[in-house]
Amino acid sequence: MAKLTELKSKDHQDLKLSEDAMIKHAASQHVCNLQAHEVANAATCFPVFMTRSSTAGQIVLSAMMSFTVKENLFVQDKTWQSVFQPTSFRTYPLFLMQSPENEKQCTIGFDESSSDLSNETGLPLFTSEGKASPLLSEKTQLLEAELGHMRQTYEFTEALNKLDLLKAVDLQVHYQSGEVAVIKGLITVDEDKIQSIDNQALDELRKKGYLAPMYAMLISLFQVNVLITKHNQLTSHNKIKTVKIEVSKDTTAS
Repeated sequence: MAKLTELKSKDHQDLKLSEDAMIKHAASQHVCNLQAHEVANAATCFPVFMTRSSTAGQIVLSAMMSFTVKENLFVQDKTWQSVFQPTSFRTYPLFLMQSPENEKQCTIGFDESSSDLSNETGLPLFTSEGKASPLLSEKTQLLEAELGHMRQTYEFTEALNKLDLLKAVDLQVHYQSGEVAVIKGLITVDEDKIQSIDNQALDELRKKGYLAPMYAMLISLFQVNVLITKHNQLTSHNKIKTVKIEVSKDTTAS
């Protein structure tokens, strides 16, 4: 991510957001970060996997929206084509950042080089009195709530990891042309291991509300078929024949 600048009314009162910023951003994203509380809703629309961050090594949740990098099958004709819209799309192009004044606090930041923000045209982020516009207020509320959701997500993924309930998988995308593309680095819940854990551990997962997102992730695997259908409807060449989910031989992913 680019270096962020703290958003302040006294410095950025004239800043405006392009009306199509979210949809342009979403159109180029084949995966989208999720928080644990979003998994159940996301699973009704997309396959949901975990991946391990290449920088911090932390496990993150993601919705898959295409088999092709920089392509989103749920953006067509400049409109969002799914019932569920992830929070990370709704808050774009604003982000949480560490406060320059207090390293223990977070504030709202933005990328000054973003073409989606300007002082000339678009939807205002501040009123003429320097107060947050309704648009900015909505995004700020979502971002502030993300602090708690990020902690919950970390605790959720760590709990599953410690109980050894995760497994690394690969997606083998078989095209009608004979080409096979393999998508690696994906992690899902190991259903067999859920069945074998002791009752105390299972009850603890239930009390923490983790069973719903766990099973939602498993059910979401069937949404791979939705991606296949959408891909084949939108392309006249290189159609997909089938996608196989295989246990990965690369154990470092989990």
